[in-house]
Amino acid sequence: MVEQKWYGGRVCYESVGVGCGPVWRGRRRASARSSSSSSPRPSMGRCSALTSSKGGRLGGTSHQYETFYTGSVILPTDVGTFRIFEPKYLDMFADLEVGDVFAHSTHERAAPDTIKRGVFEQDGLKVGIMGQGITVGSLLSVKDVVPGPTLHSKAGELEVHYECLRRVLIKGTMGHLSSCLPLDDGPVTGDSQLEIALWKTLCEIQRLEKELGQPNAILPEALLKVCPPPEVETVPTFASRVEHQAAIWQKQSGQVLGPARTHHTPVIEINRPSKAGDGSGAYDQLLKSSSRRQELFAFAAAALVAESAHERLALLTSTSTRGKLEWTLAAARPYLQALRAEHSMYSAIKGVGKGVE
Repeated sequence: MVEQKWYGGRVCYESVGVGCGPVWRGRRRASARSSSSSSPRPSMGRCSALTSSKGGRLGGTSHQYETFYTGSVILPTDVGTFRIFEPKYLDMFADLEVGDVFAHSTHERAAPDTIKRGVFEQDGLKVGIMGQGITVGSLLSVKDVVPGPTLHSKAGELEVHYECLRRVLIKGTMGHLSSCLPLDDGPVTGDSQLEIALWKTLCEIQRLEKELGQPNAILPEALLKVCPPPEVETVPTFASRVEHQAAIWQKQSGQVLGPARTHHTPVIEINRPSKAGDGSGAYDQLLKSSSRRQELFAFAAAALVAESAHERLALLTSTSTRGKLEWTLAAARPYLQALRAEHSMYSAIKGVGKGVE
């Protein structure tokens, strides 16, 4: 048994060889990847609205959802594809339509021994076994249901394309139905600078990777949907150099500078959620709260780093947005420094080549 600290909480691992800190492992592909009904492999992608014709609108009360158990850990903002071939699950998904919501839980067979024994606790959240899976799960929205045969499924099977909306606490089960309560991080205070620092780091990583010609040098769309809003700076304008010099003395004496213009910090062009609040935009309801948007951003950014089931399980059960942001930033900074060094060497070599010509 190996015990490892995890951003404020404690996570007990069953196997030896788990690293003591996060490591940047490069970019994930944004396209959805197929998987069997027993082992889905989520990937990054765009987000969705939070309404369901059968599950109802998500809120602070408990709802019942049909639940799918697999050996994987699915985080908010993940997208992927399930290949459904078992009769019991074919019956379950036959009743679901595009836009409907269902629950997912990591199967008890894939859970660490600490969770099976009911002694797993992180950030004050106790996690155990309920029914066939762990008590912290995810709510997934159906994006498409494709009957087989397809490239990845046979006749009589289904391909279910999903995206993960948020986490839930599973409070009770009856067959394939689970009673779920929304699970959010605790109140977020004073984390805006940390979030902006991580976002700027990720943007610089993307820029340097592109300039170095690395493949897939693009941030996932799911991350762009929940990234921090553009910063706005106020820059004073002056009619002449004399006016500018006078303003310098005014600033030193504590006086207010003259006329100003608004300057927008350059940002990546993205399609942001609708502000109409009619459910047509991605995550419209959750993004009404800045702390919920920041929580989703923390998950989307951390998913760039976490690849093992143990790491993803630690993220799923953490209720600290700050912890997830710090954990990801600690992994991104060394990688950024390596990119900067490589880029400097590349620029120097390129400059020498031009001088020879």
